[in-house]
Amino acid sequence: MASRDVWYQIDSRIFQKFEILHIAKALGISINETVGAMIRLWSLSLTDFPEGKGKLSSGEFGVSVSHLPSIMSLENSAEDIFKALEQCSWIDEANGVIVIPEWDKKIGKTILNLDGKKEYDKKRKNN
Repeated sequence: MASRDVWYQIDSRIFQKFEILHIAKALGISINETVGAMIRLWSLSLTDFPEGKGKLSSGEFGVSVSHLPSIMSLENSAEDIFKALEQCSWIDEANGVIVIPEWDKKIGKTILNLDGKKEYDKKRKNN
């Protein structure tokens, strides 16, 4: 499992997004706690599973629904967390592994941009 430190962008209106408001209400937690929990999940997808492009697995190891409470530091049940995020199309499951839909268009852009810059720099250096 690869691991890397990386800075990434989040929408400056994240606290006003309907999805965040829905998840907070569904889980009975604050908007701030919801944003923090989402950042924890997104960070894991970037730092520990960047090659998965939204699928949180590496080799034999994969993040399942049951892992969500500890990853997101929430006291809600794993099923309630999954359901709240799934209702917003912010999470899915494939073969028992958590998947972040449209990862490459959202949080994954950071990794894709970094990888693209590395390739560009490499080609430029070789010319």
